[in-house]
Amino acid sequence: QDSASSEDGLMDSKDEPVDNSNSNVFATKKKRRPTQSPTPMPTLTPFDQGREAGRDEADRLWRNAGNSCSSAWGSFQKSVNRQIRTKGWNRGGNGDWRKRAFNKGASAGMKEGVVEKEKECFRDS
Repeated sequence: QDSASSEDGLMDSKDEPVDNSNSNVFATKKKRRPTQSPTPMPTLTPFDQGREAGRDEADRLWRNAGNSCSSAWGSFQKSVNRQIRTKGWNRGGNGDWRKRAFNKGASAGMKEGVVEKEKECFRDS
């Protein structure tokens, strides 16, 4: 029995020599997996998570108010302030910095939503 082996030094399943004389050397190389993993999505800070939650809540209140600029004059602002108090976003987090940051972000996000709607409704055209 001939002890010749394949390009990678392994024998085939019958333990007979493999003839690679007509094959392309580059075609026999195995592909490697990428060494770098894909860039992970950036994680949001508690403040940014709160800001997103606040904006989402302000948008929900706006939709519930009828999506109309007639509600933007006073009732939308009042409902936003009421919701900030109801959710407890106007308070600290009892010593927990993450909770405090989230609450500040949520309150800021809701107030940003109010400013955005006011700009939409009351801009000079």
